[in-house]
Amino acid sequence: NPIVFNFIMLLFIFNFNGAKSFEDYGLLVEKGIYKQILDTDNSDFGGFGNIDNKIEHQTINLPSSSMGKEWLKLYIPARSAQVLIRK
Repeated sequence: NPIVFNFIMLLFIFNFNGAKSFEDYGLLVEKGIYKQILDTDNSDFGGFGNIDNKIEHQTINLPSSSMGKEWLKLYIPARSAQVLIRK
């Protein structure tokens, strides 16, 4: 499973699995809009370019949300890292 941690307004996501990517992977985070600022799967870094880094990701409030947080659903490719910033 991916390793995820939050530092102030930044969200760091690492998937060290060599074969498994995750679609609609849910992360419970602070409510808001998240913009990608680093994607190692980007073709500029030798990756496959499977993520459209122009998309801003909006959190969603689901019944399972708790503690004032909402769900952020992301595609996390195998062998990749991402950094997102909350706007």
